[in-house]
Amino acid sequence: MVGWQKCEYLIERPSSSEKLNHTSIQQSAETSCLQEITKHESARALNSNNFTGGIPPTLGQLSNLFLLDLTANQLSGEIPVSTSSTPGLDQLVGTKHFHFGDNQLTGPISESLFNANMTLIHVYFQNNKFTDPIPESLGLVQTLQIILLDENQFSGSVPKNVGYLRNLTGLNLASNLLSGTVPDLSNATQLNYVDLSNNKFASSPAPGWFSTLTSLNTLTFSFRGFSKRIGGDLTSLYSNLTSKGLNPLQSPSKPEQEHGLNGFTGIWTIMV
Repeated sequence: MVGWQKCEYLIERPSSSEKLNHTSIQQSAETSCLQEITKHESARALNSNNFTGGIPPTLGQLSNLFLLDLTANQLSGEIPVSTSSTPGLDQLVGTKHFHFGDNQLTGPISESLFNANMTLIHVYFQNNKFTDPIPESLGLVQTLQIILLDENQFSGSVPKNVGYLRNLTGLNLASNLLSGTVPDLSNATQLNYVDLSNNKFASSPAPGWFSTLTSLNTLTFSFRGFSKRIGGDLTSLYSNLTSKGLNPLQSPSKPEQEHGLNGFTGIWTIMV
């Protein structure tokens, strides 16, 4: 297990949690380390351990995994997917949480990583070094509730099928290199948080879902990518905000103002 110099696992269970501490392990100890954590059937929280190197493909063999939390390490390389001879994380069809944020993971994400048989509810890939388009297969996972892909280098268009994830409540695509038209999220009717800021979307009128998604309470975006002319949809949004006592041209000055009213919390960035 190259770069994984210790094996310190926090095993979370519905009623309790315990921490299993192991001494430093060498590369040849990968198998025994995995055997240790497969004795438990709930979650593997490996966050904040200074792990380096790549994600071991053999984690894909943990078929009972509920949560895989690799957050805040120093992991690099691509997310492994299975081949005819090796396992991969695409095999974790029963896992609910992929928490891989705050690492140094790179490269494109394989289309093979996600599939319609998966039951993921959280995909947390924020603050890495992912490139290329967001895989279209992500939109096949109908159970998804929160997608965090911010602070990467994703490019190209947002897959259209992401806009049809009816269980999706949170979507953060901020600070990437995404282009094309602003995604149509009008069918993601449970969304309450959307951040599309700091991308390269093409100039266009403000999308209609800005004002028609009644579930939205936080919307963060930049207007540099939209047309200079304020269209009817944006006018409706402005009226909706001001009718609730919010100023859409500036951020709320106090945290309690963000959550003190039903509906939108405000617009963080408008540049025209």
